[in-house]
Parts: sequence; structure tokens; C-alpha cells
Amino acid sequence: MGAEVTNGLATPPQSSDDCRELQPGESIIADSHMLISARSRRARKYRVTRHAEDSKKWDLELNIFFGNLDRETNRFLPFKHPDMVKRFGECMKEIGSLKDKDGNQFFLKLTEDSQVPRHTVQLHHSEWGVLNSNNSQNWEMDIPCPVMAHEAMHLMGLGDGYQSDDCPNRSIEPMNSIMNRATFGGDFAEFSKCKCLTDQ
Repeated sequence: MGAEVTNGLATPPQSSDDCRELQPGESIIADSHMLISARSRRARKYRVTRHAEDSKKWDLELNIFFGNLDRETNRFLPFKHPDMVKRFGECMKEIGSLKDKDGNQFFLKLTEDSQVPRHTVQLHHSEWGVLNSNNSQNWEMDIPCPVMAHEAMHLMGLGDGYQSDDCPNRSIEPMNSIMNRATFGGDFAEFSKCKCLTDQ
């Protein structure tokens, strides 16, 4: 059974006794790992801030360091990659807010604030043919906007919500959920109404 985003993203536990509702204007940083299966853990690194002027609005900030693989040395070369940072901002502006069933609105943003734990995402060129599909730590340079949002939510600990032969016991999220792959074929008007659910 899925947990609503307000139980997962808006109250990120850093310890067993730090699970509480944020007050308007308050922020908290998540820096932990979630056990998503017997063999797999997912990092949760982000800052969530509840708006002071509207307690139904929340900012979700990720600190992502983009980089490329040097094909000659096979080493990761991290750098800020302003083009991808710009694309991420444009994508989030196009999507607007993500919503849950209780009317909360979540605004996904990038930050360079060193207090927010950093994720590293490796960028790939499609013509290299080295990436079968995007995942949370490997993005194609031309990653579609809805897929970018989906993968960014993985960086905050949300699991996939679509049917997969690899994970037969996974909970399936509603068709308009950001974590259900079916959403990627829909339009942004429907996409922005998604229920962000975890598979926990």
C-alpha cells in the first residue's frame, strides 16, 4: 500500500524520533537511505521547506552535480553543467507543481547550497549507445522532461509505481502518478495533477 507524499517527502526522517510535521516557514534536510527491497537501498537527499505564507505549498530542493564519462579513461568527470541545470529549471517551470490528494503543492528545484547533501548524476550522449534507459543516477543529455521529474523523485527516495516483471510485488500507482511510467505518454495538464506515492 502506498504512502502519500506528505508522509514521505514532507517529513523526511533523519532519526527514528525526527518524524514530525513541519511548521510553516520551517525546513528540514533529509540525508538517509530507504530500504526498498531485501537487496536494494535508495538514497534520500534533499531539503523540504514549508511555505510560510501558504502551508499547502512546499519546496523540494535537490543538490545535483552533473558530469560526463570520459570515454578514453572511463572515469567520471564532474562539473556543474549549466545546460542541464537550465533544462531542469525549464522542465520544472513547464510542469508547475506536483500535487497530492490533500491539495498540497510541491515545487521541485535545484540548489547549490552545500548544506543540502549532493547527488551525482552522470550524463550520457544518446549516440554513444551506452545507456539502455534513464535511471536516477544516469541521464541521457536529451532526457524528456517528465522522465527527468520521475528520476529526480527517485533521488528523494520514491520508488517506481509501474508494473515490472523484475518486481512482481511492486505496488502499482494510479495512471496519473509521477512514479507510474504511463504518465510519460500523457499531457502536462494531467501530469501536474499526479499523486506522488511511494511503493513502501
